[in-house]
Amino acid sequence: MEKHEYTIGDLHEADENCAKASKIWASYVHEVEIVKSTIQDYLAALKMQIRKDFDVSESELETRARASQEWQKFRKETKEKLRQAGKAKIVYENAHRRWETVRSGLSTRKKEIERLGG
Repeated sequence: MEKHEYTIGDLHEADENCAKASKIWASYVHEVEIVKSTIQDYLAALKMQIRKDFDVSESELETRARASQEWQKFRKETKEKLRQAGKAKIVYENAHRRWETVRSGLSTRKKEIERLGG
């Protein structure tokens, strides 16, 4: 296995990539939390719209709301945000692992230099 000599520049680059990925992931996490918190409110609003036009049971309201184009669009958008958030998390975790690898490599190199009396 080839040994890689990491530099401070490598650590700075890994740190910048990790910070950038972290910000992107955090923004998706925030969006997803907002969307998750609005799901029941959105469904309730759809049910109220339907209630104006139809005199049906609560379960029928629920069924009609969930079958509506508006709900289908909302769920599709919600799933896309969840997918993007998951993807952003993977990018962040990979960037963080890279940062850890470089940091560890530099630490090992420092100890080798100290051991050799440098």
